[in-house]
Amino acid sequence: MEQIGDLSYMFVPVNPDGVTHWSLTAICMPNEENEQDCRSRNATILHLDSYVGPHDSKEVFMATENFMKRVLRINGDNS
Repeated sequence: MEQIGDLSYMFVPVNPDGVTHWSLTAICMPNEENEQDCRSRNATILHLDSYVGPHDSKEVFMATENFMKRVLRINGDNS
């Protein structure tokens, strides 16, 4: 079974209001094979949201980053 740190991409559904509105975060995690294309091992988080009104992705980015840190810590990968 692959570890989270071995994946190149991960998609995480987000339900910020807990009721009806859904969006998606796409996490790009460059590995050794494609590191030269990405120039670093840092992950990139994209927030995909169809909501037309004003909204701030900052909270989604912070929550996704905290989630990934917890998952990597649980899996023993401190990347």
